[in-house]
Amino acid sequence: MSSSTATTAPPATTPTTITSPSPSSSSQQPKPKTKLKLKIRRAVAPADVAATTALINAAFRADDTTDVYLGAEHERISLATEESVLGSMTATDIAVFVGVVSKAAAVDYEGEELEHKEEEEEEIVGHFWLQKKSDTLAWLALLAVSVKGQGQGWGSQLVAHAEQVARDEWKAQRLEFDVVNTRSTLRRWYEKRGFVPTGRAKPFAYELHPDWEGVLRADLEFLYYGKDL
Repeated sequence: MSSSTATTAPPATTPTTITSPSPSSSSQQPKPKTKLKLKIRRAVAPADVAATTALINAAFRADDTTDVYLGAEHERISLATEESVLGSMTATDIAVFVGVVSKAAAVDYEGEELEHKEEEEEEIVGHFWLQKKSDTLAWLALLAVSVKGQGQGWGSQLVAHAEQVARDEWKAQRLEFDVVNTRSTLRRWYEKRGFVPTGRAKPFAYELHPDWEGVLRADLEFLYYGKDL
């Protein structure tokens, strides 16, 4: 991913949809009685950088399967840095979006009615960014949902918003992304939403992340998925 700005955007080989918007296979969060709808907005405030970085890394570390990691109890790694997130936010060809809910609602897992406040403090619980690859093609990356909000349908809301922006604002005719080949549950999740494999793949960039050696599986690669808009 390139940027014409001075700040460096995440490299093209940064894992994109490695985080999962759906619950992990072995740990389930308590599901609230009432689902909360996200407010989705552009990430532009300085405070968004730290919160977004923390969200992406927490979602990645929460994977307790062996889809990506060598073992369920193995060391976990960080996927994003504040520098890379800021680079995305300031890049001229990338639009970063976050999904937010009020902090009071975000911790209400019993579905109880909450007293409305005029200026409730927001909590970032979802994230993705879009890159305009061409006049007809948009690229989706780093879709992530807060672990404690999985099962709320927030991942679907984020994807739907990405499609809407790409189609209605950018006039793109197609949306694509890449996903790690071993994430079978995540791949099925996208397929249920109309995305299909393109038949293309690219190697996982192990050489750019020597600190990941011995932590991640050695058979990872990225598969391209796409959907006509």
